[in-house]
Amino acid sequence: MADTILVAPKYKIDLKRAAVDVKRLADGNLILRSPYDLPPSKENIGDWLRKWAAADPKRLFLAKRAQTQAQWDEITYGDALKQVRSIAQALASRELSPVRPVLLISKNGIDNALLQLAAMDIGVPAIHVNPTLALKPEQFEGFKHIIQQTTPGLVFAAEGAPFATALKYAADQGAEILLSSDPVAGLPSTEFGKITKSWRKGAAVKARAKNTPETIAKVHYSGTQPSEMVGIVTTQVTMSINQDALAVVIPQLGARPPIIVDDAPWHHASGGNLIFNAALRNGGTLYIDRFGPENQNENQNVNQKGDEGAALETPSPSIHFTEAMPFYGLVSRLEENILLRKAFFRNLDLIWIVNGTISHEIKGRLQALAREQTGFEIPILASFSGVGTAAINTALYFESDSDANIGLPVPGTFIKLVRIGAEQDDNWGIMVNTPGLNPAIWQNGGPIKAETDEDGYFTVYETVRLIDPMRPFKGIERQSRVTEA
Repeated sequence: MADTILVAPKYKIDLKRAAVDVKRLADGNLILRSPYDLPPSKENIGDWLRKWAAADPKRLFLAKRAQTQAQWDEITYGDALKQVRSIAQALASRELSPVRPVLLISKNGIDNALLQLAAMDIGVPAIHVNPTLALKPEQFEGFKHIIQQTTPGLVFAAEGAPFATALKYAADQGAEILLSSDPVAGLPSTEFGKITKSWRKGAAVKARAKNTPETIAKVHYSGTQPSEMVGIVTTQVTMSINQDALAVVIPQLGARPPIIVDDAPWHHASGGNLIFNAALRNGGTLYIDRFGPENQNENQNVNQKGDEGAALETPSPSIHFTEAMPFYGLVSRLEENILLRKAFFRNLDLIWIVNGTISHEIKGRLQALAREQTGFEIPILASFSGVGTAAINTALYFESDSDANIGLPVPGTFIKLVRIGAEQDDNWGIMVNTPGLNPAIWQNGGPIKAETDEDGYFTVYETVRLIDPMRPFKGIERQSRVTEA
């Protein structure tokens, strides 16, 4: 009788099988779509907050290191909903609107999160701005440009004094100033705490009822010079569809509430849409902090006591989101610091490279550490977001030997590959079409729909190739960015 050979699983979680449907058009171009079904999506992401506040009101939603660094400021789902309701009522009473939106100029924080959730819940766009524009004199023209373009009715900063010049300018343009702390002498402002503690049914409920799939949720500004600035518009349903699609191909998102330790700026779509919403949609906890900072003197999440107990005190992510370059540095620090290493792998299910890929060498070093700490390798997934879409277009949700693989279309997303050059070059331009995705930019006080082709496909200025044209389920490799016409 032959011996049975048991092969230990490579990962401790299961990955979805790679799948894609391909249609070849008469002109030789290709349409790629996922065969996985997309579930019905919500039109208001505030429903996620209401769901988890009802299901488990004491579950931790957000945490951010306090000024002492030794403790965390925290808020549960239940308390977050109470405050969001109150804030939404306060905003509704101010008659804010798409032409008088809320503009946020501070870094990630709990007040920032509650304010944007309240604004979006009643159909008021949350305009996210890089704080640097409001802080550095050499970039201040960019801030002024955004104020002129968006005409905000309310501008929020967590601390007033550092933003004094920017806040005074915004006030001169007619905006109310909302501050968490540190008011500016001589500048009228409203204290954030005053709008979080009273709620009654009224204008906020009526405003929420008017939300539609096309209701603008957020505008993320990129660029630093006025001539380069583009406000990318995101609707509520775009964010909802995108998160539901990701949950289909990455079941671990919903298998247990994710624990995320991340401070990717919310004025970027990856931080503000992908990562923040991954926590909210799945009832997870977001620690607003950087895992393993390069400078051990800055706000840090690894307690340097010099014993194993220190590692047990730091939040350990179940999903680690990162861009490629910061991850290279983190791997080096994991190799050098056993406490950091224990904290990182203690609870980890998967690593997600946002809008990029990492080298074979870095993968090998990471997996060696993973096997040492857990006995398993860690799935390293990836995703691609075309500029202007503010959403995940493709995801590497399956195992791949290619280091440049950006995966396959997520459910509900259609990818058109347009041939560039000769057939043997295997070089394709990429275009995107997703139900609920209405690519638009914000100009002169409102959204202007981006150009699409006759079939509704939006051009993403990247070139890609099929890893194996005969087996397209192997995925897509990103080649290069091309210049816009």
